Amino acid sequence: MKNSIFVLSIAITMLCAFLLIQKNRQIEQARVQIEQAAREREAVAVHAEEQAERARILQGRLGQSRAESLHHAATAHALQQKMAGMDESLRQPKTVSEFMRAQAIKEMLKDEAKSGMARNVNALLKSGLAEQLHLSDPQREDLKKLLTTRQSIMWDQLLTPMLTGEVDENSMPAAGKAIRQGIEENKAQLQALLGADGFSTYEYYEKTQPEREQVQKLGSKFAESEQPMTAEQQTQLLAAMTDERAKFKFTNNLDDPLQMNLDNWYENFSDDKLSQYGEEAQQLNALKIERARGILNPEQVSLLEKFFAQETVRGEMVMRNTTALMARKR
Repeated sequence: MKNSIFVLSIAITMLCAFLLIQKNRQIEQARVQIEQAAREREAVAVHAEEQAERARILQGRLGQSRAESLHHAATAHALQQKMAGMDESLRQPKTVSEFMRAQAIKEMLKDEAKSGMARNVNALLKSGLAEQLHLSDPQREDLKKLLTTRQSIMWDQLLTPMLTGEVDENSMPAAGKAIRQGIEENKAQLQALLGADGFSTYEYYEKTQPEREQVQKLGSKFAESEQPMTAEQQTQLLAAMTDERAKFKFTNNLDDPLQMNLDNWYENFSDDKLSQYGEEAQQLNALKIERARGILNPEQVSLLEKFFAQETVRGEMVMRNTTALMARKR
C-alpha cells in the first residue's frame, strides 16, 4: 500500500503544484482573451449597426424588397452568433490532461518521482536492511540502483503516461506486459546480488517499512503529548507492529504489482476493492493496537488509536482523490 500511495500521491502533489504555477499565467491569458473579445464584440456591434443603417437607407431610397431586408437581418443574426461563439470559447478552459501533456510538465513529474523514489530507497537502506544483509560498499551501491529501478518501473511505464494521456485502456495491456517483464528481470537481478536468503530479508524489510516509519512518527507524537516512549517500548512496539504486518494478508495486495491487474489499471481501484482494502487496513490496525496494549500505558494506547484513525482517513483520501484524477476517459 505504501508504494502505491507514494506513486499515486505524486500525481496529486504535482497536479496541485502545477496548477499553482499556472494560476498567474492563466489569469493573464484570460485577461488578454477578455480584452480581445471585448474589442471584437465592439467591432461586430459597429459592423452590425452599419449593416442595419445601410438597410434602412436602401429601404428608404430604393423601396427595398422584403427579401433583401431578410438578408440583412440574417447577416446581423450571423454576426450575433459569432459573438456568442466567441463568448462560449472563452468559457471552455483547457483540460488538466492538456496541461499535463506539455513536455515541461512531463519533466517535472519525472524529477519529482525521482526525488521521491530516492528518499524511499535511502530510508529503506538506513532502516537496517544494509547492515542485515552484510553488504560491501559496492554491493550496497548496486542494491541502491536496483531498488531505484524497481520503483521506477511502474511510474515510467504506466503512471506518468496515464497522467499525460499517452496510455489509455487500449494500450494498457502492452504497458502491463512491459511492467511485468521489467519487474521479473529486476527480481532476478536482486536475487543474483543478494542470494535467496538475502532476497527474503529484503522482501520482509520492504513489506514492513511503513511500520518503521509509523513508529518514528509515533515517537514524536507521544513526546509532543508528554507521553514519550522509552527505548525499550519503541523496540518492542516496532517488533510487534512489523510482526502483525508480516503475517497479515490483504485480499487485494496493492504492495505487489505482479498481483495487480496491469492490463486494466482501473480494476484494481474499483469502489468495492477500495472499500475492502480500507476495512482490512482497519483490521490490521486493530491487531497492532491489541499487541500494543501489553507494551504501552493507557494514555499512549489512546494516542496510538487516534494516530491510526487519522492515518486511515489520510490514506483513503489519497487513494480516492488520486484514482478520481486518473479515472478512465469517458
